[in-house]
Amino acid sequence: MLDVRTGLSVAGGRLSPWRGDDCCNWEGVECHNITSHVVKLDHSNLDGSTPNKSEHLDLSQGGFSGRIPHQLGNLSKLHHLALDNNGIEGTISETIVHLGNLHFLDLGLNNINGEIPESIGNLSKMPVLDLSSNRIFEAILGTIGNLTALQNLDLSGNQIIGQIPNSVGNLQQLEELSMSHNNIKWINSVIITAKVSQLLYSNNNLFGEIPEELTNLHGRHFLNSSWNHFSGNISDEIDLMSELESLDLSENHLSGEIPLSISALYSLSILNLSYNNLIGRIPMGTQLQTFTNLSYMGNPRLCGEPLQIKCPGDNPPIGVPEEEDMHEDDEYGGIWYFIGFALGFVFGFWVFMGIVMIKRNIRIKYIIHIDRICSWFMYM
Repeated sequence: MLDVRTGLSVAGGRLSPWRGDDCCNWEGVECHNITSHVVKLDHSNLDGSTPNKSEHLDLSQGGFSGRIPHQLGNLSKLHHLALDNNGIEGTISETIVHLGNLHFLDLGLNNINGEIPESIGNLSKMPVLDLSSNRIFEAILGTIGNLTALQNLDLSGNQIIGQIPNSVGNLQQLEELSMSHNNIKWINSVIITAKVSQLLYSNNNLFGEIPEELTNLHGRHFLNSSWNHFSGNISDEIDLMSELESLDLSENHLSGEIPLSISALYSLSILNLSYNNLIGRIPMGTQLQTFTNLSYMGNPRLCGEPLQIKCPGDNPPIGVPEEEDMHEDDEYGGIWYFIGFALGFVFGFWVFMGIVMIKRNIRIKYIIHIDRICSWFMYM
C-alpha cells in the first residue's frame, strides 16, 4: 500500500490522511483482524465503509491524474478495483491485467487511450469489465474472448473502430453488452446470437439491413440500434423476441410498413421508431396503444393513431360530419334561408292586402290608424 500511495498523483492533497507507515491506520483502509493484510480500500468517500471480506480497492472520483501506477500489480489478491471518474491518462497498464483474481474492474470516465492490451485475456475470473467513456480507438483484440466469466461488458463512449471480434461469441455468460457511441461498422452474427439480455449498439456507423438473427433470441429484454444507418424493413418475425421490454430503432433509414407482429410484444414498455422512412398504418394492439406520437414522429408517410394523420379509407366518427360537408351545409343552408324569407314576405304581404281590400270596415280602420301615425310624426 505504501507503493500504491507513492504511485498516485492526486489533486488537492486528498491523500493527506495517509500518513505514517502503518496503512491499517489510514482513513478508508480496512485490514484483516488477524493477518493485518489490507482487505479493502475505499478512497471514494474516505468514510470508513463497512468491512468486506474480499480485497477491495475503490479509488473512484478521487481526483487522480497521470498514469495507472505500476505498483498496483503488487496487489495480487485484489478482487475489486475501481478507478472510474478520475483523470487517468495513458494506456491500460500491463500490471492490471496480471491481477488474475480480479472479479470487478472499472476504468470508466477517464482519459485512457490507445488499445486494449492483448493480455486482457488473463482476467478469466472477471464478471464485470467497464472501459466506458475513454479514448480507446483501436480495434478490440480477439483475446477478450478468453474472459469466459464475463457477464457485463461496457465499451461505450470510446472511438473503437472496425468490428467486434468473433471470439466474443465465447462469452456464454455475457448478459449485458454495450458498444454505443463508437465507430463500429460491422456486427457479426456471432455477437447477435450470443445470449445477451441487453444489447446496446446505438450511435455507431452500422449499415445494411438489421440482421435476421436478431429476432431468434427469446431472452433479450433491451435492444437499442438507434442512430445508425440501417435500411430495409423491420423483420416480420420480431414477435419472436417475446420478452422484449425496450426497442429503439430510431434515427435510421428503415422503410416499409411496421409489421403487424409487433403488436404481439406484450412486455414492450418502451418503443421508439421515430425518424425513419416507415409507411402505412400503425398496427393496432393493446400494448401499442399506450405509446404516444413521439414513438412514430419523423415518418411522414405513417398514418393512424396516435398520429393526427388519417389513413386512406378511414371513416369519420358517426354523428360528426367532415369539415368539407359542414362547409357545404353552411353554403346551401344560407341560400334556402333567403329563399324562404322572400317567399314568406310575398305571401304575408298579399294575404294582408287581400283582407284590407275585401273588408270595408278593416280598410277604414287601417287608413285612420295610418293617419294618426303620420300626425304623430308631424308634431314631434
